[in-house]
Amino acid sequence: MGQATTAPQSTGQHLGYNTGRPSHRRQCSGGKERYEIIEDEEGPNHPRISAVNAADVEIAGAFQPPHMPYWLLYVTPMLATTAGVEFLPDHLRLRSRDEARNWVHFVAHLYAKAAS
Repeated sequence: MGQATTAPQSTGQHLGYNTGRPSHRRQCSGGKERYEIIEDEEGPNHPRISAVNAADVEIAGAFQPPHMPYWLLYVTPMLATTAGVEFLPDHLRLRSRDEARNWVHFVAHLYAKAAS
């Protein structure tokens, strides 16, 4: 068994991505709700991909644990509340950055549809 890994900032709190730190941001929408996909290579929990809503609150994300070839997808309690389901802090293991990017986008799109 490996060491337990926790999701960075998985509480759905404001993440402060507007700090001027270099990151790649892409605006998206699902229904009337807008969200952004952010890829951060230089933050404290990097590399990671996050989806944030219009208020810059994290919806879901994925990160690559240090020295591991896989990525872990997580959702936030805010997402579960919006969807009206119980929050489960489990991570979904993914094979690659591309797979992580696709899943984060998919989950954020579902959130945006539910929030509309």
